[in-house]
Amino acid sequence: MVQQPERDELKEAGIEPGSRLEKLTYNRSAEVVVAHFRRSRVGTLYLRKRSGSRYERIAHLTEHASYEDPVVASWAPVLIVNVREASGESSGIEWYGIARVDLKSGQSARVFCEGDLRLEAPFHRAWVRELHEAWADGSGVVCTMSFLRPPTEAEKERWRSRHGGELAGAGEHWICDLNIDARTYQRLALLEGVHF
Repeated sequence: MVQQPERDELKEAGIEPGSRLEKLTYNRSAEVVVAHFRRSRVGTLYLRKRSGSRYERIAHLTEHASYEDPVVASWAPVLIVNVREASGESSGIEWYGIARVDLKSGQSARVFCEGDLRLEAPFHRAWVRELHEAWADGSGVVCTMSFLRPPTEAEKERWRSRHGGELAGAGEHWICDLNIDARTYQRLALLEGVHF
């Protein structure tokens, strides 16, 4: 368990008070410490040069963006992060895409979103659920992806007997290699019996 810093310590380090540390990581190429903090349901990223004492916050891509699952490339000054967008009205949160952060400049940009994938049949929708590891050069990630497909007749019947109504789609969850730059993916391992 990570020991949480005191309120004054956070403020002195340049971090918004009330934030809770989720993860620390380091990128050798940029000599930067990356700190992932959470305040309420919003994930925020901060960068600090190895020899520095203050963190600089990475600006959010949208007003309601939440940064999740930060992973660093081992050979490049790159951070890749999953971005979700929280609804201001409800507790809902939707996948927004993947952002790449240049750790030398601190600039971030969305580099991948749902419309970028060419899905194979029978899938008609997919999104990145969780990032696990960045590729060494920062051009891709190992991640968990969720794929939506039409349900089988057996799945429809099982749904009707348990919940009533109709089942619009059935999901599969896979560990995948996702090439962000080429906009391609390879399914590596089906996560059977896993429900999110």
